[in-house]
Amino acid sequence: IEPRVVVDERLDRHAARVGETLLGELQRLRKFACVGEVRGQGLLCAIDLVDPKTRAPLAKPACHALFKLCLERGLLTMAYSPRVRINPPLVVSEAEAKEGVDILEEALAALPA
Repeated sequence: IEPRVVVDERLDRHAARVGETLLGELQRLRKFACVGEVRGQGLLCAIDLVDPKTRAPLAKPACHALFKLCLERGLLTMAYSPRVRINPPLVVSEAEAKEGVDILEEALAALPA
């Protein structure tokens, strides 16, 4: 994106608004025992995946399984490690952000215990 486009189209404000929605949607994933901290600023968000019993970082095989479950559903994630980074493009819509969280929620629900 050209620097002028960011200013002219007020993508900073857009990112703040959509990021607030995204973070709110991500908070609902805390219902899963393997989801630890959920945090974010603007469109840069993160989820810590943890072992439900020990609260230690989730093992790599489980992270890889989540990555594959997301990919099978059409969501490319950075869920291959216990610290999942979520940083969509500045032009992502609120609907697209919500759809991504919905897919992540489905994948977490399908993750073997």
